[in-house]
Amino acid sequence: RTPSHQLPVFPFENQDSNQKENAIEERVSAELFARAERAGASSPTAQRNYGFVDDIAAAGLLLAYLAFVSVSEKGSIDAITINRLVMGTFKDDTTGLRDYCACDERWRKGVTILDMDDGWELLRAMTQSDWRSRPTASSCLNHPFLRNA
Repeated sequence: RTPSHQLPVFPFENQDSNQKENAIEERVSAELFARAERAGASSPTAQRNYGFVDDIAAAGLLLAYLAFVSVSEKGSIDAITINRLVMGTFKDDTTGLRDYCACDERWRKGVTILDMDDGWELLRAMTQSDWRSRPTASSCLNHPFLRNA
């Protein structure tokens, strides 16, 4: 019996580290390819490309996280809230997202940060629901918001 204060052991406890890593990679890959298929990526090339732009969306969420959490009132916004607002409630509507965030005095500094150099446009491009239209990593890095940071 595992004491209640200890986390359960990962199910690969009897495997060497290479086997564990391979099993984890296979599980992550299977989940990614399943999401890619649900998003309409049917060929292996499209599924691979989906993986790249899925990372762009995650980077967009990180961008929003950094813009808000670091300057907002402590505890007023977190990663779960940002994900819900950006990818759910205001999906593809950064104008609505901006207006919503500007109404909360605790988040106004984050709004001001993304107001600089079209930060909201970069966030919209990186997290848009049409994964085929997301920018490349290179174009994100060359965007004025990041280039002038």
